[in-house]
Amino acid sequence: MHLKNFIRPVVVSSLFALVLAAVSAVWGATAVPPSPPAAALESKFSEPQREYVHSYIRQCLPDFPREFAEPAVEQFLGELQRKAPGEPERILSPDFSFQKYDTTLFRVLGAQLAGAGQATLREEVARRRVQAMLEQQAGGKLVGAMEARIAITKIKTMAAFYPRRLFEGRMDEDELALLLKKTRESDTPAAAPAKPRELSASDIVSEYGRRNQEGAAWQKLRALVIESQLKTTNGEDLKIFLFRLRPDRFRMVIQAEGATRFVTIFDGTKYWQQVRGRPWQEIPARSVGASRYLGEFVDPLVAEAGVTYTRLPDGAEGANKIYRIAVRRPDGSGYTAWIDQATFRQVGRETDDKQTARYSDFRSVAGIMMAFREESTDASGKKTVLTLTRATPDPGLIQSLFEPTESGALGFFELERMLSPAPVATTK
Repeated sequence: MHLKNFIRPVVVSSLFALVLAAVSAVWGATAVPPSPPAAALESKFSEPQREYVHSYIRQCLPDFPREFAEPAVEQFLGELQRKAPGEPERILSPDFSFQKYDTTLFRVLGAQLAGAGQATLREEVARRRVQAMLEQQAGGKLVGAMEARIAITKIKTMAAFYPRRLFEGRMDEDELALLLKKTRESDTPAAAPAKPRELSASDIVSEYGRRNQEGAAWQKLRALVIESQLKTTNGEDLKIFLFRLRPDRFRMVIQAEGATRFVTIFDGTKYWQQVRGRPWQEIPARSVGASRYLGEFVDPLVAEAGVTYTRLPDGAEGANKIYRIAVRRPDGSGYTAWIDQATFRQVGRETDDKQTARYSDFRSVAGIMMAFREESTDASGKKTVLTLTRATPDPGLIQSLFEPTESGALGFFELERMLSPAPVATTK
């Protein structure tokens, strides 16, 4: 059997589509994240605590510069420690709720944006803060961005120092709560904008990240095992196992007719492959192709350093309107994501060579919304269907799973049978 005959390589962000591309590519490195600032701030908080807050900032405000976020993170954690002792130590726990402290976070972020060139971003931070405060006052009920903008429009009609204090992060939570109450009690109707504000690519990406995970579930997930079934264009059924471990380790196992055909791994430095009856062989990085994107543990649409977004003309998928977002990685590769305008789920994607994928059967796994079915169509109209059958979050994987087996060690056929994951409860 020649696996590379059943589908052409595709470079996309979807986990399923990457598997399809990788299966093709291996038969023929994740982009290096930017270096940390040279003079890092001294901190009494741990790096995982600080990075967790940075990840949440990127989720909410993808365009917020990291150089302004660094001091804000330190200030936020310090205020959190003073207001709620012990909370910084809980910040990585599954039951930690970041939304309780959104207004504090956005206040300290706004205080960092003092330059004239930051006016637009400063107002967006204030808008997010007002929206968070309105949601708190509504008992956790979701409040739309438009309602927050109307509140800010009312605040701008009041004394000049109110919007200035709000935008500069000098207005504390109690003052903001009273001010919002005052806007609701005002007899003067807010001047509604003549036309609803057009959402930017960053707005759409931010909302996508918020709607498709509980809190910051992606950042908390350390490992994931996925089992799926692939129906190829020639009618063949393949079983695919994918083991992923932060920051960028992966192991992909392809089985056909009950037997393992090959295993591909990334150990953090090199790519390796083993085929039945042959020893492990290193795969040159230049020939890996789309396989390297299996090391992207975090969905680039949620939070991935160096990824850029551009809004394209909207489209439609059946009767549903969709946003089209061009996603570009630091290495120049990318794809176009289709985001449903009503649900903000990624219902499909397209590539430059006219290949498309449609996602359905969405379920929650460890607080993350995942599509359990993907139907891919290439430029010639040939289709493949990939169905996710099991997903096991945080299964306790170890580094040795992503390294070539030493001579005399357990054979990979037996190893893969032992690693077959147990089913995980999922909800639609």
